[in-house]
Amino acid sequence: MPRHMLALPTAQPQMRRRKTIPTLPQPLTSLVGRKREVADALRLLRHKHVRLLTLTGPPGVGKTRLCIEIAYKVAGSFDDSVFFVPLAPVSDPGLVASSIAQALKIRPANRGDVLSTLREHLQDKHALLILDNFEQVIEAGSLVSDLLQGCSQLTVIVTSREPLHISGEQEFAVFPLRLPGSEYRVASAFALPGAGYSTLGTVESVALFVQRAKSVRPDFELDAGNASTIAEICTRLDGLPLAIELAAARIKTLPPRVILERLEHRLHLLVGGAHDLPARQQTLRDAVDWSFSLLSADEQVLLARMAIFVGGCSLPAIENVCNYDSSLGSDVLALATSLADKSLVMPTEAGGEVRFRMLETIREFGLENLHLRGEVEELRSQHAHYFTLLVEQCMPHISDPDQAVWLDRLAQENGNLRAVLSWSLSPDNSVNRMKGSDRQRTGHSSPRFEIGLNMATQLARFWHRQGYIDEGRTWLEASIAIAAPDPDTENAANPYARQLMKAISGAGTLAQASGDYTAARRFRNRSLTLAKGLGDEE
Repeated sequence: MPRHMLALPTAQPQMRRRKTIPTLPQPLTSLVGRKREVADALRLLRHKHVRLLTLTGPPGVGKTRLCIEIAYKVAGSFDDSVFFVPLAPVSDPGLVASSIAQALKIRPANRGDVLSTLREHLQDKHALLILDNFEQVIEAGSLVSDLLQGCSQLTVIVTSREPLHISGEQEFAVFPLRLPGSEYRVASAFALPGAGYSTLGTVESVALFVQRAKSVRPDFELDAGNASTIAEICTRLDGLPLAIELAAARIKTLPPRVILERLEHRLHLLVGGAHDLPARQQTLRDAVDWSFSLLSADEQVLLARMAIFVGGCSLPAIENVCNYDSSLGSDVLALATSLADKSLVMPTEAGGEVRFRMLETIREFGLENLHLRGEVEELRSQHAHYFTLLVEQCMPHISDPDQAVWLDRLAQENGNLRAVLSWSLSPDNSVNRMKGSDRQRTGHSSPRFEIGLNMATQLARFWHRQGYIDEGRTWLEASIAIAAPDPDTENAANPYARQLMKAISGAGTLAQASGDYTAARRFRNRSLTLAKGLGDEE
C-alpha cells in the first residue's frame, strides 16, 4: 500500500488485553493518561511527509512507554511488521546499524557493509522501525537519514532526550503529566471536601500515583485525609512519571505525609524501582545521571551552575552568574541552547525574553554536583550580587508610567529574590553567631547579611505594590531581628543603623497596609528614634 494511502487508527480507549506483537515489548502495567499525546502522535503519523517522529523529553518523563503505546496503535497499519530496537546498551554510534540488523534478524553478507544490507532488506518493506534511547548514539543520525532515503515505505519512531537534527524529522516533545491545580494543594493537615478529592483522582499525575500505590498496597485509597498531600507530592515531583512511580512504591512503608516531608531530598528517597527495568530507571538519580554523563564537560559545568537559580532565569543572568570566571567561553547561549535541546532545561518566553527553567528533580541533581565541585558558596555570592543589581535597577522605576513592566520583571524573579534573602539570613552567617554587644563593640558587619538587609529594605515598596504584605513583613522582620537582636543595639552605633532605620520604616508601611496599626505605630516610632540618633532630618 503506498505510504500516502495509510489509514492509521484513531486513539481508542485502552483495552485490558490486546494482541501481542512479538517484536514489541509487552508492558506489564497500563498507561495512565497520555490520551492526548497518543492522539496527536497518530495525527502526525497519518501525514504522508512524516516518516521520522522523534519523541523528546527529560529523563523519567516516559518517552519509551508512550512510544510503545503509539506503536501498538499503529502496528496494524504496517504490512511488514514493527521492529523495536533498544539502544540503551549501545554507546558506540558505529554499532547502531548492527543493533538494527540483530533486531531484524538479518546477517550482512559482508561484515563491513551492514548499512547496505539493511537498505536492501527494508527498501521494499512497508514497516515501522522504533529506535529507543537514541541520545547516547546521536552521531548515528546520518544512518537513520540514509535508511529513510533508501527505503521509501519505511517509518521510524525515535525516543531521545534530544532531536537528531536531520532532514524530515518531526520532533514531538513529551511533557510531564498534568498536575493538580492549586485548589487541591492545601499545605496543612486539613482534609479536602469529598467532591474535591473525587475529581482529583482524574488528574493524570494523581491517577498514576494511586494506581502504582495500589500495586504495592491493595487497600490504599485516595480519600479526604490524604488527597491534598498526594496532590502536593505529584506537584513537587514535577509530574514526572518515573518519580511518581518510585514515590508511590514507598506507600508500602511510609504514609503520604512522611513521603512529602522527605521529598526535600528526593534523589535519596526515590529508589527501588522494579528489578526488571534498566538500572537507570530503578532510581531517579540514575535516570538523571544517565543524561548528565552524555554531556560535554562545559555542559556539565553549566547545568550544575544553573541549578543555583530558583524558578528560572534569563540569559543575561546565566552569562553573569554561571560564567563569572569566563571558564565557559564566550558563547554561553550555545551551551544553554544545547541543554534545552537535550531536554535538561526548558526554554520559555516571558516579557519578550527567553527564560530557562529546570525541573526540580534535575535542579537537585545539579546542586549536588555543584557541591561536589566546591562552587556552591561562590555561585550563591555571584547570584546574590546579580539580583542585588537587578533590584537596584528596577526599584527607581516602580512609580513611573511604565511601572508594570518593572514590577513584572521583579515578580518573575521572585524565586531568585527569595533565594538571595534566605541565603543572606541563613544561620551559618557569621553575623548570626555574634552577640549584639560584641557586634556593637567591634563594629562588626557581614557583607553577606548586608546584601539581604539592603535587598529587603528596597523591596518593601515592591511587596507593597504587589500585595505581598505578609511575605514582605516576614523578610523585613527577620532582617531587623538579626541587625538589632535586642533594644540596646538599636541605636546609631549599630553598623547597620541607616539600613535598619529604613527596614523598620518599611515594616511599618507593610504593617499599616495590613491593618495592623499597633505594629505600624511601633515600627514608625522605632524608625523615628533611629533617625534622630543619626541626625537624619529627612
